[in-house]
Amino acid sequence: MKKFILGAAILFIATPAVFAQQAVHQNNAMTAVHPPRPTPEQHAQMMTDRMDKVLTLTAEQKKSMYDLNLKTVQQMDKMRAEMAQNHTSDKSGYMTLMQTREVEIKKILNSEQYEKYKSTMGPRPVHAMTAPAPAAAGAPAVAH
Repeated sequence: MKKFILGAAILFIATPAVFAQQAVHQNNAMTAVHPPRPTPEQHAQMMTDRMDKVLTLTAEQKKSMYDLNLKTVQQMDKMRAEMAQNHTSDKSGYMTLMQTREVEIKKILNSEQYEKYKSTMGPRPVHAMTAPAPAAAGAPAVAH
């Protein structure tokens, strides 16, 4: 009898949790946790607007920066898709892309804007994208 009551109590307590999980999936609440990714155009526009707010870009700079941001976002999305398809985690392409982007940003901004860019929103160290440190002189190279 005690086992029956204990089992009924556990069932009574666990049942709402099961239905709550079903409701989450039925209401597609996953989008509340993970909102849909912006389109490349939206992402590039958000990046450009943030830069304009901080750096006060001219109309020409804004257009050039938007074009650069859009190209960068599209290339990153392409790399991300290829990595997912090939089940790889080689992020060296990201580093190359970011280095190229920095060179282009320096061409678009004037020296004062570029200094402000570097100090406020410039290239950030990204641990997952950094290349491994070169081997010390005389040390054998380790293959991954």
